[in-house]
Formats: sequence, C-alpha cells, structure tokens
Amino acid sequence: MAKQAQKSQNKAKTAQIIRITAKIEGFRRAGQAHFGTEEYPLCHFSKAQIASLKAEPNLVIQFFSRPEQQEQKPADEAANENSGSADDNETENGSEITPAAEPAGGDENKGA
Repeated sequence: MAKQAQKSQNKAKTAQIIRITAKIEGFRRAGQAHFGTEEYPLCHFSKAQIASLKAEPNLVIQFFSRPEQQEQKPADEAANENSGSADDNETENGSEITPAAEPAGGDENKGA
C-alpha cells in the first residue's frame, strides 16, 4: 500500500512541457521569437497561443511530461552536503582542508 502512495506522489510531481523547434531561425509566433529547439512549461502559453503554435507549419511542436525539478536548497545546506567531497579541499581563502579519514574499505571507488 505504501508503494502505491509513493507512485501516486511521483506521478503528481510531473511537469507538462512543450518543445518548440523552429524551422526558420527567429520565426515569431505566440508573442516571441523561436530559435532552434526550446522547451517551456505548458503554462507559459495560453490555450489560444498553443493553438496558433500547433497550426504553424514553420514550427514543430511536441508535448511531453517529465519529473519536476526539485526546489533548490539554500546555499548553506548545499555547502554542507558538499563539504566532504574529495574535490572540495580548499576553503574560500585558499587554505587547504584535510579530509576526514574514510571508513575501512572506502578506497575501492576512489579515483573512479
């Protein structure tokens, strides 16, 4: 039962995306110029704009869903999570940090 609840939560966290590919660089439709392939949340456009985009032969329109991006954490939290990484051996002023000793068997994946 818990797995079903988790699956339904995952499904609820998807974003509806519209991908627009311009056949002519800078072609304007729906109030903006389109270059190459660009993706927008579906809510970026009104229903009338989506209809005009779909009807336009100079644009290729695709609709899809993907998981929503997680909210960014405050800088303090992100810094704390990365503080133990092997690549982060210096402080802001350039002084070197000595990493803590790793548990036994921790060297197997080092350098990979």
